[in-house]
Formats: sequence, C-alpha cells, structure tokens
Amino acid sequence: MIRLVKNLIRPGVIRLVDYDRARARVQMDKLTTDWLPWLTARASHDRSWWAPEAGEQVVVLSPCGELAQGFILPAVYQDNYSAPNKTPEVSGSYYKDGAQIQYNREQHHYDIHLPEGGTLYPTFAGRHQHDW
Repeated sequence: MIRLVKNLIRPGVIRLVDYDRARARVQMDKLTTDWLPWLTARASHDRSWWAPEAGEQVVVLSPCGELAQGFILPAVYQDNYSAPNKTPEVSGSYYKDGAQIQYNREQHHYDIHLPEGGTLYPTFAGRHQHDW
C-alpha cells in the first residue's frame, strides 16, 4: 500500500524518448519507468506537439499508484534549465537555437526574434506574405 501511494505522483528526469510512438522513459531515483505517454494540450481532431527531451525534469502521474499506467506531465524548471522570464505579463516560447516568441499582455506587444539566418513566412486568413 505504501508503494502504491508513493507512486501516485513522482518527480523524475526523461532518459529516453521514442518520438515515433510519443513515449518516454523516466528515471526516478534508481528506478526507470517503462515507456509512458506524455500529456499534451490537444490530442484529437486538433493536436499539439511539443515533445520532451532527455534531461528534462518531469512529473509522473500514476492512477492507483501503478507506474505502468502512468502519464508524463512535462515539465519542471530546474537549476540547469531555469525559468526564461520573471514576469506574469509575458508569455512565450524560448528555443535552444536562440529563437524567441513572446507576448506582453500589458504592452499589447507580440515579439518574434529569430537567430541569424532564420526566416518568417506569415500567413493570415489564407493570404501569404506578398498578399498583405
């Protein structure tokens, strides 16, 4: 019973990822899980994709404490990968290559920063860049 309760919610680190199957293995202390699915924002007719990577800290949620039935909840900031911003007014995505997409709701400002050589091809309501 103690083992089941302990396994309900456990922090861990992604060790291996199978991108074809959308599954990962998580290291928790000396234990490594079997292949588990990770949670995503949408997974039906509308779908999102933002796969976790090896070394990313996550939480495993296991119904009834059975790790084999667990789901991976990405992600948790850590010393090696701290929060990229310090204000609740800014939301964004920050990428390994230096690209950033930010929205500041206080200033009503959307900012896209691309590294050297990056390209942006916007489309609005089916019109391409040359149409607007």
